[in-house]
Amino acid sequence: MSGTLKDPNKTGSDGGLFWLFKRGGPLVLLAVVVGVAAGGTRWAAGFIPGVQGMLVGGVLAWLAGRWADPSDAPALWSPGQRFWLWLNGSLTCWLATSVTLSVLHAPPLAGPLDWLGDVARGTASEMFFGARLYQPVEGPLGGTGWIAFNALDLVLFFLLGLIVLGVVVEKRLGLDGDEEDAEQDTETAPCHTATPCRFARRLFIIQWIAIALVFAGFQVRWEPPMPIRFDPVAQARLRELTGRYVFDDGRHLLEPAGQGGAFSLSVFAGDGLIGLSEPEGRYVIRLDYDGRGFRGRILRGSPTPVYIRSQFSKDGRQLTLAGPIYRYGRDLGEVVVEARRE
Repeated sequence: MSGTLKDPNKTGSDGGLFWLFKRGGPLVLLAVVVGVAAGGTRWAAGFIPGVQGMLVGGVLAWLAGRWADPSDAPALWSPGQRFWLWLNGSLTCWLATSVTLSVLHAPPLAGPLDWLGDVARGTASEMFFGARLYQPVEGPLGGTGWIAFNALDLVLFFLLGLIVLGVVVEKRLGLDGDEEDAEQDTETAPCHTATPCRFARRLFIIQWIAIALVFAGFQVRWEPPMPIRFDPVAQARLRELTGRYVFDDGRHLLEPAGQGGAFSLSVFAGDGLIGLSEPEGRYVIRLDYDGRGFRGRILRGSPTPVYIRSQFSKDGRQLTLAGPIYRYGRDLGEVVVEARRE
């Protein structure tokens, strides 16, 4: 093979695997940086569905398009290549934003990614801002609504960014929409033997397989799950935690039940713990073990339970509870209270 025709599977100065690492790799890092910045901004200022996606997507696409070098063969920035590059960039940026949000929102006694699952299930929320009938709207958003608005935000991010990326790349490469010149360049480009170019798609597949393996490893629980229903060993471990506990000051978490006082903790339903207030009827604490710690809820005289996390000290004589504080429907953060076993 001679002239301008090169093997697309060999490294070269203008294409092939060299292009994959020289152009594709930095774009992934750029998407991560922009995603982290977007997540920090969203954590501090709130979620504006749609608007944030288009704004961040447009900025990232403009930066990605500027990364195209005029010496690159047009086939390396063909529509198919741009699609896979931008799909990869969009999902990478979205993942970096989500992880950053979860880490910054991470409540006490929780893992760094637990917040994502909590807000998706509706047991936590994120403050959002928007407009309805020309009137500003704000409030906590969680559950199905949060998932739907995030999906909409990602779609708008992708669509606007794909358009911006195409415009910037064509200007950078001097194509200016001349389809005949583009076709001619494609025929003599390093990718012509593997039309359409597949380097961006390969990068996408390799990267997301690696990400899936990392997250799968992150979810591995080295501690054996406890309790196993009706398992004698698990039952014995649970019984070691039972007894009468007294709150140091539980009013922030137990309102409107009051300061809290004391409660009796006992094994419940074979695989959990239940605490009954003293006097009875003021509140009920239900705890279940999920393999990493105790999660549960507090019923305190209102239809909506307070979802909590809890952690026992190593000697089992102190219980720490963490849960959200709400005022006028707003999630104001997390409060931590402690109870000592007598």
